[in-house]
Amino acid sequence: MKELGHTGRTLEVLKIDCEGCEYEVMPLLFEAIASHEVQVNQIQIEMHAYQKWVTFDHLLNFFQKADEAKMRIFHKERNHWGCEGWKCLEYAFVSEQFLRQANAAIVC
Repeated sequence: MKELGHTGRTLEVLKIDCEGCEYEVMPLLFEAIASHEVQVNQIQIEMHAYQKWVTFDHLLNFFQKADEAKMRIFHKERNHWGCEGWKCLEYAFVSEQFLRQANAAIVC
Protein backbone atom coordinates (compact mmCIF):
# COMPACT_ATOMS: atom_id res chain seq x y z
CA MET A 1 0.00 0.00 0.00
CA LYS A 2 2.84 2.38 0.84
CA GLU A 3 4.69 1.59 -2.38
CA LEU A 4 1.63 2.53 -4.44
CA GLY A 5 0.90 5.65 -2.40
CA HIS A 6 -2.38 4.41 -0.91
CA THR A 7 -1.71 5.17 2.75
CA GLY A 8 -3.68 8.05 4.19
CA ARG A 9 -6.36 7.86 1.52
CA THR A 10 -9.59 6.00 0.88
CA LEU A 11 -9.82 3.20 -1.66
CA GLU A 12 -13.41 2.91 -2.80
CA VAL A 13 -13.16 -0.63 -4.24
CA LEU A 14 -10.29 -3.10 -4.05
CA LYS A 15 -10.54 -6.26 -6.19
CA ILE A 16 -8.15 -9.09 -5.37
CA ASP A 17 -7.62 -12.39 -7.19
CA CYS A 18 -4.13 -13.54 -6.28
CA GLU A 19 -4.47 -17.31 -6.74
CA GLY A 20 -3.93 -18.33 -3.13
CA CYS A 21 -1.90 -15.45 -1.69
CA GLU A 22 -5.03 -14.07 0.01
CA TYR A 23 -4.27 -16.02 3.19
CA GLU A 24 -0.94 -14.22 3.61
CA VAL A 25 -1.77 -10.81 2.14
CA MET A 26 -5.29 -10.09 3.36
CA PRO A 27 -4.68 -10.46 7.12
CA LEU A 28 -1.97 -7.80 6.74
CA LEU A 29 -4.35 -5.54 4.83
CA PHE A 30 -7.10 -6.09 7.42
CA GLU A 31 -4.61 -5.12 10.15
CA ALA A 32 -3.74 -1.93 8.23
CA ILE A 33 -7.46 -1.14 7.92
CA ALA A 34 -8.05 -1.80 11.63
CA SER A 35 -5.15 0.50 12.58
CA HIS A 36 -6.43 3.22 10.18
CA GLU A 37 -3.30 3.16 8.02
CA VAL A 38 -5.56 2.78 5.02
CA GLN A 39 -9.31 2.95 4.49
CA VAL A 40 -11.03 0.61 2.05
CA ASN A 41 -14.77 0.93 1.55
CA GLN A 42 -15.29 -2.30 -0.38
CA ILE A 43 -13.20 -5.41 -1.02
CA GLN A 44 -14.01 -8.03 -3.62
CA ILE A 45 -11.92 -11.16 -3.39
CA GLU A 46 -11.78 -14.65 -4.81
CA MET A 47 -10.98 -17.23 -2.13
CA HIS A 48 -9.09 -20.34 -3.20
CA ALA A 49 -9.90 -22.87 -0.48
CA TYR A 50 -9.12 -25.93 -2.55
CA GLN A 51 -5.34 -25.71 -2.28
CA LYS A 52 -3.90 -28.53 -0.18
CA TRP A 53 -1.97 -26.23 2.16
CA VAL A 54 -5.06 -24.18 3.12
CA THR A 55 -6.23 -25.22 6.58
CA PHE A 56 -9.12 -24.27 8.81
CA ASP A 57 -6.69 -22.02 10.72
CA HIS A 58 -5.97 -20.05 7.51
CA LEU A 59 -9.69 -19.48 6.99
CA LEU A 60 -10.30 -18.64 10.65
CA ASN A 61 -7.45 -16.10 10.70
CA PHE A 62 -8.70 -14.51 7.46
CA PHE A 63 -12.24 -13.99 8.73
CA GLN A 64 -11.16 -12.96 12.25
CA LYS A 65 -8.90 -10.25 10.80
CA ALA A 66 -11.73 -9.10 8.51
CA ASP A 67 -14.01 -8.83 11.53
CA GLU A 68 -11.41 -6.90 13.54
CA ALA A 69 -11.16 -4.46 10.60
CA LYS A 70 -14.95 -4.12 10.72
CA MET A 71 -15.30 -5.41 7.17
CA ARG A 72 -18.71 -7.05 6.71
CA ILE A 73 -19.66 -9.65 4.11
CA PHE A 74 -22.45 -8.38 1.91
CA HIS A 75 -22.24 -10.92 -0.90
CA LYS A 76 -20.72 -14.30 -1.69
CA GLU A 77 -21.09 -16.71 -4.54
CA ARG A 78 -19.44 -19.76 -6.04
CA ASN A 79 -17.16 -19.00 -8.95
CA HIS A 80 -18.53 -21.34 -11.59
CA TRP A 81 -16.36 -19.89 -14.39
CA GLY A 82 -13.02 -20.96 -12.98
CA CYS A 83 -11.61 -23.26 -10.35
CA GLU A 84 -13.32 -26.25 -11.95
CA GLY A 85 -16.69 -24.71 -11.20
CA TRP A 86 -16.74 -25.21 -7.44
CA LYS A 87 -13.35 -24.75 -5.81
CA CYS A 88 -13.41 -20.95 -5.41
CA LEU A 89 -15.75 -18.50 -3.73
CA GLU A 90 -16.16 -14.81 -4.49
CA TYR A 91 -16.65 -12.67 -1.38
CA ALA A 92 -17.56 -9.00 -1.20
CA PHE A 93 -16.89 -7.05 1.99
CA VAL A 94 -17.97 -3.54 2.88
CA SER A 95 -16.61 -1.43 5.70
CA GLU A 96 -18.95 -0.85 8.59
CA GLN A 97 -17.97 2.84 8.60
CA PHE A 98 -18.94 3.24 4.94
CA LEU A 99 -22.27 1.49 5.58
CA ARG A 100 -23.06 3.89 8.42
CA GLN A 101 -22.18 6.93 6.30
CA ALA A 102 -24.14 5.69 3.29
CA ASN A 103 -27.20 4.86 5.39
CA ALA A 104 -27.07 8.23 7.17
CA ALA A 105 -27.00 9.98 3.80
CA ILE A 106 -30.18 8.22 2.64
CA VAL A 107 -32.16 7.92 5.85
CA CYS A 108 -33.21 11.20 7.43
